[in-house]
Amino acid sequence: MWFRLVLTLLGTWLGHAAAQAQGCAVAPVAVLAVRDTAGVLTVTARLGGRDVAMVLDTGSEGGLVTPEAAHTLPVDAATAAPPVALQMYGANGGQRIARMVSVPDLQLGGLHVALAAVAVSRLPFQPMLRPPIAGLIGADLLSHFDLELDVAGGTARLYAPGCADPPRPPGWHGARAVGLLRVGDRLVGQAVLDGHAVSALVDTGARGRVVGLATALALGIDEAELGADSGGTASGLGAQPGFYRWHRFRSFSFAGHGERDVTLTVSRLDDVADMLLGADWFAAHTVWISWARATMWVR
Repeated sequence: MWFRLVLTLLGTWLGHAAAQAQGCAVAPVAVLAVRDTAGVLTVTARLGGRDVAMVLDTGSEGGLVTPEAAHTLPVDAATAAPPVALQMYGANGGQRIARMVSVPDLQLGGLHVALAAVAVSRLPFQPMLRPPIAGLIGADLLSHFDLELDVAGGTARLYAPGCADPPRPPGWHGARAVGLLRVGDRLVGQAVLDGHAVSALVDTGARGRVVGLATALALGIDEAELGADSGGTASGLGAQPGFYRWHRFRSFSFAGHGERDVTLTVSRLDDVADMLLGADWFAAHTVWISWARATMWVR
């Protein structure tokens, strides 16, 4: 989703950033509990004075809140900005008109964030969780930090970018460093699929890895073969539902971690990359993502 939010990072992060500038100590500004529910990665937060879950979505250019969560915000928040047309990318793109609200205080652990204009929209998938899912945190916010994500360990940590700019995060010796291309606030890396290099959007908000239909066809998989695969239709943030197929590829590799005979989703993609590197991959790997250095470390 390509829209930018004007945001202000308050007290806690600014204090940590100042401390880092003086001593270059690497300490998280926020430590969040991560939950993996059927491929939906959420972190704990507080919004409108209530405990909530927020989808962690590095593949979204901006964040959003659900209509239910918007009702918990201050009354004057609803008049923060006029409605806008949001361009949706992904498995089924399109445009939709969304009203905007301001979020005066989103709490992520000890970090307090004020968002000047956030879209209000329903999510295409919303597991019944307690606390409930109130929206998603996108790359516009995450890009101000380094993100350490350990899904198996149930933890996400946000760090202010290191002032010393070390070659790798402290304690990550031996980890594989992967250079990324920054497109807006999103990050794209290179994967290898059936022996061919393909671009992969770093997308923790996608429930699984998704290969674009055009990419699959370019790899020599014909439509008749895909038609014989299992699949169906699914809704995304875009206006129209889209089809998908589960196809078995011979091999897949990213950051030197390879798999054989791997089943991935194939769907039409209207996005900046050939495929989405989704939550199923991140559930199996601990990563440190730095937007400032356009690098991801994997172990």
